Amino acid sequence: MINLSPIELNKEEISLLLLGLSFTPTPKQNLHELEKDIFEFTRKLRLTYHFRDENYVDISVVKKRSSYTPRRKENAELDKICDRLDSSRIKMKRTTDNMASLRNALDSILHKINTGQIIIKPADKGSIVVVMSPEKYWDMCKRHLEDGSYYEVVGTDPTNIVMDKIIVFANKYKKVLTENEFECLVSNTYKLSNFYMLPKLHKSQKINEVVTKLHKEYIHLWDESLIIEGRPITSGPCYHTRGLSLIIHEVLLPCLSYIECIIKDTFDFQERMNIDCPEDCVLVTWDIKSLYTNIKHTLFLDAVYYWISKFEKDLPLSRFTKEFIMEGLKLILANNYFTINELFILQLIGIAMGSPVAVVGSNLVVAFLEVKMFQLLPQIYPRNFIDFFVRNYFRFLDDVIHKWLKRFDIQEFGRLLNGLDEDLEFLMDGLAAHVNFLDLNITIVNGKLVYDMYYKPTNSFNFLKYTSSHPKHTKDNIALSLGRRIVRIVSQERNTRLAELKDRLLQRNYPEPVIDSAFSKLFQPNTKGSMVEVITFTHTYNPNHLMNLKNFRDCIKNMKGQTLRTAFNDVSPLVATRQPSNLRKILTKANFVLNPVPREPRLIGLYPCGKCIYCKKGYLTHHSEFTLHHNGNHIRWNYTRFFSCDSVNILYVVVCLYCSNNYLGKTKNAKTRMAKHKSDVLNPHNSKCRNCVEHLRQCSSLKEPYFRFLPFFYVDDPSLRHFMEKRFIDRWKPPLNIYS
Repeated sequence: MINLSPIELNKEEISLLLLGLSFTPTPKQNLHELEKDIFEFTRKLRLTYHFRDENYVDISVVKKRSSYTPRRKENAELDKICDRLDSSRIKMKRTTDNMASLRNALDSILHKINTGQIIIKPADKGSIVVVMSPEKYWDMCKRHLEDGSYYEVVGTDPTNIVMDKIIVFANKYKKVLTENEFECLVSNTYKLSNFYMLPKLHKSQKINEVVTKLHKEYIHLWDESLIIEGRPITSGPCYHTRGLSLIIHEVLLPCLSYIECIIKDTFDFQERMNIDCPEDCVLVTWDIKSLYTNIKHTLFLDAVYYWISKFEKDLPLSRFTKEFIMEGLKLILANNYFTINELFILQLIGIAMGSPVAVVGSNLVVAFLEVKMFQLLPQIYPRNFIDFFVRNYFRFLDDVIHKWLKRFDIQEFGRLLNGLDEDLEFLMDGLAAHVNFLDLNITIVNGKLVYDMYYKPTNSFNFLKYTSSHPKHTKDNIALSLGRRIVRIVSQERNTRLAELKDRLLQRNYPEPVIDSAFSKLFQPNTKGSMVEVITFTHTYNPNHLMNLKNFRDCIKNMKGQTLRTAFNDVSPLVATRQPSNLRKILTKANFVLNPVPREPRLIGLYPCGKCIYCKKGYLTHHSEFTLHHNGNHIRWNYTRFFSCDSVNILYVVVCLYCSNNYLGKTKNAKTRMAKHKSDVLNPHNSKCRNCVEHLRQCSSLKEPYFRFLPFFYVDDPSLRHFMEKRFIDRWKPPLNIYS
């Protein structure tokens, strides 16, 4: 962890940040989130049965999430299975808080962030937590953005202008797009991306020297003159051109598999690079400086057009024509807007890192230049050397490695590379018998390539702490996956690297038996599960919740009816967990404002408008909480959001003002439902719940207000609202919910 701000952190705050941003605090009990997950699983079961006989396959690349839920009574056995799962009992327990001693430190850090004293970002590489002053962070961003040839500040939010262009484009190609794709493109839920930067600590010579010299977990290095480079990223799953970018990404992605020099990862490189080396062989590595931001739009478009023309017959998504792809790319590149510090900015050159099409498009651009390079090589070097070079030339995005024979001039080759495009600069990182490439340390020993692990000097080895609130199997598998990586990569010093890994895991509180058990499986085959369709029950991991998951795993296996068994043939349920909020989500954010205006405190609770007849007569009054009483049970509800007489899509409680009885229901509109209940008290024959209205008539003696109306839970989806109503009724057992 490196503190580049003038703010001194205390011991507890340092201890908190040393946990690492991947650390997940023990989450609070969240019964309602789990209930929504149960509903979503039974909804998937009903959808599978509902569409069992339809052969239609949705070929949409992108689509909006559907909220459609089939009705009951399609199959009686399925209704029973879903009802049994819907009513699953959830036991609540209090587990040990893995951050009990650091909760005050977390509040203190959040206070420093919210008051503009510090900003926290993960380093670009090495898992380091970086603390900066907002001014220092803004200086880093401003240095990158102030180049007028790359970026332009625009006066107003361009959302409407961009969406108008996308709608025109979508209508032009409506016959090419599926209905779902069209709806996704023209959706009005889009907003601008946020621009942020990750500090490139490994690029700073001073920081590398300090880290190497001190070897400390925490380093405070405040130096106003220190200049930090950053990696620019735009974030946001809802920016305007994302849907179109996803479509074109899927269209172009197959092109990469036909380009031989592109590698997928470290293991792919090791499998494809010949380990034998001639006598005068050395290794050369290159890095393309700021690839994403230096690609001119014309080069980007030329490269894409070249590859889709070359592989036109081999691309699977052939319904998307060249015209669609090229016009879509022009739209994406010309409307790459984002926001930071309340500024609206247009990127004039390059494509934003974070856009789906950025990686595949940048890869195709460099591959396009490599085609030119291979064509120019015969003008400088002999054929037998070129054949050797081409066989041993590989690239991972902007990182290049190849073998070279010392008797040939590498400087001439460097000039060739840097003459391919005036805006892209190839920088030589290494020229020796020993180089670093990706996470590999590669050495030529006795004419053979020898591989070892490579870690940057700033790498903190900040593995997930074992006390983090993750499922046990997730944490146990970290030791196994890290160990298997060493086994696959390292040629000679394997036992030494495993011993080093064990020491680092022990420092992160991994039990020694867990590590030893994982290492005993390193050489066992990594078996893959069978390829069957799955219906996933995904719930947020929370050790405070206890539930019988066997019912979910066995729900399909226990089906008896032939119709059901046929519908769910080759379908298997899968229980999976999603991660609760970790420290990265809690402490970091993409949106940045240097001097934010303090926000008005958000109203939380039930607030009457004071104007409508229901608020004036006391049917709805102010509450920050309420308590229900029934048969000695006390149910207390604390409000966590704003409700009023104008609230919609809610669950509510009607409480008798003269006794403890109450009624629970759901409605689309609070005022409409208050009017209905008031009318039913006066005209009980119109009510479906005679027990409720008769009680209110007798207790109130028809003196207004007849009841108190308490909206308390918001649910937008109608089917989910019905499900949550049943869950609350089952749990709270309101005495007036007896229907005639």
